[in-house]
Amino acid sequence: MRGGGLIGLFHSHPSSPPVPSDEDLRQLPLFAGMLSAYLIGSPAKTGCEIELNGYMIEKGKNGLYHLIPADVTHG
Repeated sequence: MRGGGLIGLFHSHPSSPPVPSDEDLRQLPLFAGMLSAYLIGSPAKTGCEIELNGYMIEKGKNGLYHLIPADVTHG
């Protein structure tokens, strides 16, 4: 992102996998032009950890935004 500010959005899916829902995709155009990263977290099956998926936000040639899976690493 140019000039600082927000680079991404994180939200959780407390009772479903960390993949974009239909509602997530419906709302994506409302803010996608301001961000480049989209993260979704869900409780892991062990209950003590979180599953985290990351996506890069890209605008297609048709003007529509898409979420492209990205590697998420933490130290």
